[in-house]
Amino acid sequence: MKLALHVIAGAGFGVPFTWNSTSSDEIWPSHHQSFRSAIDNTLHHLLPLMFLPKWALGLPVPYLRVAKESYEEFGGYMRELLEREKKREKKPEKGEAGGMERGEGTNLLGALARHARECEELGEVGLSDDEIIGNTFIFLIAGHETRYPKKKSPLPLSGYLDYSHISLSFVP
Repeated sequence: MKLALHVIAGAGFGVPFTWNSTSSDEIWPSHHQSFRSAIDNTLHHLLPLMFLPKWALGLPVPYLRVAKESYEEFGGYMRELLEREKKREKKPEKGEAGGMERGEGTNLLGALARHARECEELGEVGLSDDEIIGNTFIFLIAGHETRYPKKKSPLPLSGYLDYSHISLSFVP
C-alpha cells in the first residue's frame, strides 16, 4: 500500500513521500494527523463516510470518530495544497514552454487549478475549489481501490466491486 500512496500523493497532489525517512509521517502545522495518515485513514473508513449522515459521524463510536477526523484532516490538507497550487500559477511568457517551472502544475491538483483559472480569465464557468477537491478525492479513491480491493468486506462481490464502483452505481 505504501507504493500506491507514494504514487497517488506525488502525481495527484505534488506531495512526494520519502521511502527511508519519517518525513511523510510529519504532521503539518495546524493539523492533528500527517498527510499520509489522513489519506490512509480516510480510505480505510470510506463506508461510513459515504453512507452515514454527517451527524452520525459525531456519535461516540471510536471507528466513526476516526473516520470523521481523518476526513476533516484530509480536507484541510487538500485546501492547503490547492492554495499552494494557485500561488504557483504563472502566466506563460513568450519564449517559455508553457510558462511552467519544474514541478509547477505537473500534478492533478495543479492542472485542475490552472484550468479553473484559465476558464475564469476567459469569462467561462470553471471548477470551484470544492469541485476541484472533490475531483481529486474521486481520483484518489479510484486509484487506491483499483489497486487494493477489499478482500474481507461484508459487501457481496467485494473482490469485484469496490467502494468506488459502488458509489458510482448510485449516479446513473
